[in-house]
Amino acid sequence: MHWRKIPSLAALRAFEAVARNRTYAAAASELNVTDAALRQHVRTLEARFECSLIRRAGRGVALTDDGVALARHLAEGFQRIERGVDDLDFRGETRPIRVAVTPSFAEIWLMPRLSEFWVNHPDVQIDLAPSLHNADLESGAYDLAIRYGRGDWNWPDTQRMVSAAYTVVASPGYGEANP
Repeated sequence: MHWRKIPSLAALRAFEAVARNRTYAAAASELNVTDAALRQHVRTLEARFECSLIRRAGRGVALTDDGVALARHLAEGFQRIERGVDDLDFRGETRPIRVAVTPSFAEIWLMPRLSEFWVNHPDVQIDLAPSLHNADLESGAYDLAIRYGRGDWNWPDTQRMVSAAYTVVASPGYGEANP
């Protein structure tokens, strides 16, 4: 790894928070810093990459195409770091099953059924991650992903577990390791 090629991690963290929250104020509150500090970090990144990453959009911000690409990569990278930290924190303990779902599936179908599931399986913890974006099953950030459609999500090495109106896929080997 060539650390000199990578901008300040503080600046990258600041940009990722602004990109995710879509406002400087919300990102500043989350990171416990000032709006001005976040704006300076974003300006530093824009100067480094010689492109705009963020533009004003009403009371918040919108990402440029370059900003969308950087935000996606940073979110994936920070999720991997979080997963590595969680794996060490919870070694020897049972960790929650991480399930990526579409927001509509979570709201309409899954959430109304979770209470009954927990009555029958009180020891199983579930960490839901609602998103319209494809879940990266290869990174290990999620154990399962539930998506609606024809199944052409470009997920290599996944295993179809159930065919229904929704298709449930899991990371390689999850089904064998968790019968």
